[in-house]
Amino acid sequence: MTILFTIGDGEGKNADLVNQFLAEIELELGWLDIKSHPLGVSSDAIRVTTYNPQTIETVTAVRDFTVEFQKLHE
Repeated sequence: MTILFTIGDGEGKNADLVNQFLAEIELELGWLDIKSHPLGVSSDAIRVTTYNPQTIETVTAVRDFTVEFQKLHE
């Protein structure tokens, strides 16, 4: 399964946040397959690939990072 999302409309300031999210999650959770994906918006979207079974700890780590990132950039 691949989970795709973007931040807001993915344009302008939101495109910058998508790039920042991808850079920060690479530093924090670089062992996961989280990359950009063309979603039909002007910036790349965020793609979380879960083709192989993921542990609950992995899912929790991605969720926690995403929630914290959102809180910092509301």
